[in-house]
Amino acid sequence: LLLTAAGGITGPLPTVTGIFGTVSIDGTNLELTVADTPYSTWAQAKITDIDPLANATPTGDPDGDGVANSAGFALNGNPLDGSKNGYSLGQTVNVPAVGDALILTFASRTGADFGVGNTASIDGVNYTVQGSLDLTSFTAPLTKVSPAIVPPGWPAPDSSYAYHTFRLDASTGLTGKGFLRVKTEQT
Repeated sequence: LLLTAAGGITGPLPTVTGIFGTVSIDGTNLELTVADTPYSTWAQAKITDIDPLANATPTGDPDGDGVANSAGFALNGNPLDGSKNGYSLGQTVNVPAVGDALILTFASRTGADFGVGNTASIDGVNYTVQGSLDLTSFTAPLTKVSPAIVPPGWPAPDSSYAYHTFRLDASTGLTGKGFLRVKTEQT
């Protein structure tokens, strides 16, 4: 309950930023209903608890680095530090039982299941891993590598995140170019 007015409440509803919920009028009461979601819990801990005036909405960018908060949430980034956009790295490495191959390792929310295919959905985020040989069409076949190949210097993920690695199938012995990307979208 934000406000009670004996004579009723009129006028436009206020805009509330940094809080995840809805404002409504119920008779003579102005109410704020806050819905806890994985994103709102993350944003509270990573943004508003540190800087209460920062834009904690999914499309916000409080550090001004051009990366929306939703991407930081998806890839375990720090929305208040432009040098920490999230964990995602493509590299050529020796993959056990395969040889040298182009791989992409990235962080996702714990529980993202890439069991069949290269897509997963968890905690309001859709992850899609894609590969290409020419940057025109991202339909080249991929294979999930288990366990994930974690780049040197990356920290162990906290309990809300896990690392995943995919390899571009055509990259083994590839003499040309190959490309990998992970796309994240809020649901």
